[in-house]
Amino acid sequence: MAHVSSNGQSVFAGMMSASPGILLDSTVISVSQPPSPLGNSRRSRHISANSHRIPINIYALPAEATARDLLRQYFSDTGMLFPYIHEQTFLESYDEMKKNSFRKVRRTWLGLMNMIMAFAVSTRVEVGLSAEERARESDVYYSRAAGLCEKQILRGTSLEIGKSAPVL
Repeated sequence: MAHVSSNGQSVFAGMMSASPGILLDSTVISVSQPPSPLGNSRRSRHISANSHRIPINIYALPAEATARDLLRQYFSDTGMLFPYIHEQTFLESYDEMKKNSFRKVRRTWLGLMNMIMAFAVSTRVEVGLSAEERARESDVYYSRAAGLCEKQILRGTSLEIGKSAPVL
């Protein structure tokens, strides 16, 4: 079995065993993300949007109303289908951090929050927003999450990275 991407490279390819004519059930997957995080991303990161590089602040948060809407969106669909993150606990953490003006917030927690928002943006259906516009907005949240968690991901897992692994 082989699937070919738009650039002609095989995305999935069945592998032959040492015995002729026997196809093994294993695949090779080509992903669009770089194999390792970029090195110079302390305060900002660049993402591609229509072949343009846009700097983003990995520590930026959306307005309170937007954040609440996205959290509600995530826990009403993706979070229900894949209940890896406990809604009440996450929202209590969010409220506590909001109360403290987001001081002393762990990067991995902010990364998880950005992944939740990336999923929420990509699954919401709004009048006037195309799938491409939603994908661009979702990519901003995804890039923030990747920038926030890249050191922890390379070092090994923490409890939060373990919680977000199914999401990432």
